[in-house]
Amino acid sequence: DFNVTDHIHVTVQGSEKINAIVAVRGAEVAGDVLADEIAVSEPQGHVKTWDVNGEEAVIGVEVV
Repeated sequence: DFNVTDHIHVTVQGSEKINAIVAVRGAEVAGDVLADEIAVSEPQGHVKTWDVNGEEAVIGVEVV
């Protein structure tokens, strides 16, 4: 139920590999998903576990 005009924050917890990718490429990923911010931290908001190329990641999305 998100709108493209919503301001969202994305939080991610995952394997070392996932966390490293978010740390290095977070701004790029945030731009791709239209998020104001993406951070490695306790997932907040709408939370779901995903398989990202064989790596488990718990991702949270919340409107701010």
